[in-house]
Amino acid sequence: MKRLLPLFISMLLSLAANASVEIDGVYYELDSSTKTAEVVKNPNKYYGGISIPSTITYEGDEYDVTSIHGNAFRNCEDLVFVVIGEKVASIGNYSFRNRDKLTNVWAFMQKPPAIIKETFTNRTNAILHVPTGSVTAYKSAAYWKEFKSIVATNNGIINFADANIKALCVANWDTDNDGELSEFEALKITDIGTVFSENTAIISFNELSYFSNLENIEANAFKGCSNLGSITIPKSVESIGNDAFAGCNNITTVTIQSNAVLSNYPDWGRSSLSTIFGEQVQEYILEEGITRIGRNAFYGCNGLTYITIPNSVTSIGYRAFGYFTNLTDMYCYAEQVPKTDSYSFSDSNYTSATLHVPAGSVEAYSNAEYWKNFGSIVALTENDPDPTGIANVANKNTSKHYFSLDGKRLATPQRGLNIIKMSDGTTKKIVIK
Repeated sequence: MKRLLPLFISMLLSLAANASVEIDGVYYELDSSTKTAEVVKNPNKYYGGISIPSTITYEGDEYDVTSIHGNAFRNCEDLVFVVIGEKVASIGNYSFRNRDKLTNVWAFMQKPPAIIKETFTNRTNAILHVPTGSVTAYKSAAYWKEFKSIVATNNGIINFADANIKALCVANWDTDNDGELSEFEALKITDIGTVFSENTAIISFNELSYFSNLENIEANAFKGCSNLGSITIPKSVESIGNDAFAGCNNITTVTIQSNAVLSNYPDWGRSSLSTIFGEQVQEYILEEGITRIGRNAFYGCNGLTYITIPNSVTSIGYRAFGYFTNLTDMYCYAEQVPKTDSYSFSDSNYTSATLHVPAGSVEAYSNAEYWKNFGSIVALTENDPDPTGIANVANKNTSKHYFSLDGKRLATPQRGLNIIKMSDGTTKKIVIK
């Protein structure tokens, strides 16, 4: 018995030194001797978004979170994003295996920890957000470099171009009350309701792209936002409700990341983007990843003189560019000629417009049915709008609108501080003395 007592005491001390606890939804194994913590498996599985901090506090003691156990998030089918604190130096081999819904990872470590092929099995479909000075390191690191894209992050904080938009977002969705909206707070937003409706002060909202779990922009969402000049529709959006942008008569630039927004038009009638955003729009930016321009998508969008089609587009539907009467240039980066039908360009003036295509594809377009009817077909040059649709040509960004600080549109700039909105949706402030 006397011999067993020291062993029993030793076991108790070992258990005390490595206690497993739950803090803010994350389970840790604590090592009291080194004051470090390891993220471990949740008995009920992790889901949604998980944030792993740099340090945690338990019973008055602070622990550095330095590692993630090899099976911590394995088989957590509903894990959508994860934030990894800067002090994590070790990530177990199978930590995020078979996580098909995991599409965003924030890694705040300055140096990428070693991982294996099975650590992030969905990495080729996920976006990796890393510190600004670490992008090159992650792009060179084994398996990290295989993420779909690697982008710099400002500590996860969204930089809003429009202070009024920021104020509304912070008031409604700043869950940690730090006065900012983070990228991972935005990921939790699935419904924006009518928070922005009838607000005449807002000018641009391209940061809506961070709301990548937003599936529906409901009716009247931005109704009456008469000074809204530019907006981005996230790729997650499946539908846009009636009158969502009614009265937004100053929108000139719309960036579209969503396939659904370009595809879900009725087989009858002539509903199009011009019905949703208005005929005054001067530029639609179709981001890479769009695969189909659907039926009636740009029907009657006569505010446009040019359009840029990304390489990812494979088909263009019935009357997609019908009644497109002011078209002068189409910049199509698709190396393979997209499939069209006899009505894709019906009642438009495309036969007098110039089609710009990759140099190696000029012959293919020149011989392709319907495409060959463009007025001229030429090779793309470095001076043309880039594949995202942002114009490099100087005269694409010359128009200006002036606003006072309270969002009122001005005919000319006034003395004091003025806001200038360019036709590409960018804004800047100037002082008139």
